[in-house]
Amino acid sequence: MRSAVEIADARANKLGHQLYAGRARAIIERASIALRSSTWVPIATGFIEPVLYLLAFGYGMGTLIGDISTSAGKIDYTVFIAPGLLATSAMNGAIYDSTWNVFFKLNESKLYQGLLATPLGPLDIALGEIIWALIRGLSYSIAFMLITAPLGLVPSWSALLAIPAAVLIAFGLHHLEWQLLLTLKPTNRWV
Repeated sequence: MRSAVEIADARANKLGHQLYAGRARAIIERASIALRSSTWVPIATGFIEPVLYLLAFGYGMGTLIGDISTSAGKIDYTVFIAPGLLATSAMNGAIYDSTWNVFFKLNESKLYQGLLATPLGPLDIALGEIIWALIRGLSYSIAFMLITAPLGLVPSWSALLAIPAAVLIAFGLHHLEWQLLLTLKPTNRWV
């Protein structure tokens, strides 16, 4: 593995070398270390919420609603809402890492300013944060699919294509949240 100085020297005088040092992996590594040292409650709640919705709406209200008529025929209500809850699971993973966490790192703890004092560039930080949020969204989606498959809510293997689609939705939401967060100004009203 090359050192930060070797990477910086190799990128010197290349287009965008002030913005990108090629070390987005360092941000992902930092996020994984922070995740391992933090409490499990935020991770569990982000995953459990769609599962509880599945149980409440799918099996609870689903018995009252019955089957849903679609162009492909009748489908059980629980099977009907499962893909939407899969997307919700992926969005939860992206939301938790891109809302309050980014705002806090940017405005309160000044973590990003400290990271910019290292050989990292702003694009390294942004890419690392985005990739980490998508990894978290992907893991939530896979875990949700592992819950729904034994329940018989995955009608075919083609349903696995819903996982990348859900992560793509999470990416779009993550991008929108970054745009909003970068325009927010910290106020003392939050305290």
